[in-house]
Order: sequence, then C-alpha cells, then structure tokens
Amino acid sequence: AHEAVEAHEIDELVARALAGLPERRRVAMTLRWKHELSAPEIARVLGTTPEAVRVLLTRARQELAGLLGAFRR
Repeated sequence: AHEAVEAHEIDELVARALAGLPERRRVAMTLRWKHELSAPEIARVLGTTPEAVRVLLTRARQELAGLLGAFRR
C-alpha cells in the first residue's frame, strides 16, 4: 500500500513538473514518456526534425530535473 501511495505521489510530481514546461517541450516529453514515440515519430507530430526533437527532449529533461528537485524540497 505504501508503494502505491509513493508511486501516485511521484506521478503527481512529474505531472506538475511537466505542466511547468514550455509547450513544445511538454508535448515532446509527453509523446516520448506517455506514448513511447521515437524522435522521428515525434518530429512528424511536431512538424520538425528528429534532431530538433532530441534537443527539445534534452532541454525538457534538464528542466524537469530542476523542477522535480524544487518540488521535493
């Protein structure tokens, strides 16, 4: 039961952190994380290149790490 509560809390933190990202980063990260799309697939959805998606995802991960650290404090 404790693990389920902890998993739910982590999901809530991640959802709040995702909501704090700029739109394109949020969409790219959601497509990658929730829908398990590849960079080329995400690029087609966003109308950009796979390289640009990789940059979006890298920046999103960096920003998420900072946001999640702030939320945990």
